[in-house]
Amino acid sequence: MFSAPAAGGAFLGTLGNAEVSGRTLILAFVPVMLAAAVLTYFRGDDQEDAAGGACPSPSLLPTASAGIGVGALTGFFGVGGGFLIVPALTMLLGLPMRRAIATSLAIITMTGLAALASHLVAGSDPNWPLTLVLSGSAAVGGLAGSALGQRLDTRVLAHAFGIVVGAVAVFLLVDVLILGGPPTG
Repeated sequence: MFSAPAAGGAFLGTLGNAEVSGRTLILAFVPVMLAAAVLTYFRGDDQEDAAGGACPSPSLLPTASAGIGVGALTGFFGVGGGFLIVPALTMLLGLPMRRAIATSLAIITMTGLAALASHLVAGSDPNWPLTLVLSGSAAVGGLAGSALGQRLDTRVLAHAFGIVVGAVAVFLLVDVLILGGPPTG
């Protein structure tokens, strides 16, 4: 209910991506990241540390709407969307943090592949060797992070997630406004 609309949204977002500069993309991306960081950080205070428990069954319209929105942002900004999916799942659809993180990984796979396909169709030419190195490194980091995340309290996890996303947003802003990023060419 989330992934298929997100894949469609990713295609639509890709269409808009081609119309703006890298600098504009980052400057538009920073407030989205900061909002996700703040919302996730404070949502962590409301979370109970339940590994299992009942999972809400959101209805189709809110789930599909959240999927389309997250997918559009995924395609537009060219990001995997995890920092958007987790807040959407926890705040809009009521999933507990740990379940939202696990669910987001499945959703990221589908939306990421849809966004990649859209960008390839639009004529993008990824740096495949770099992609393979970063993907392999991210996989190793994901396994280590998952092992660590299982040992952390849900509140700590939400706060850490919010802080990391906020720090990356601030770095991107400094990079664009002070350091002259993003790289071109």
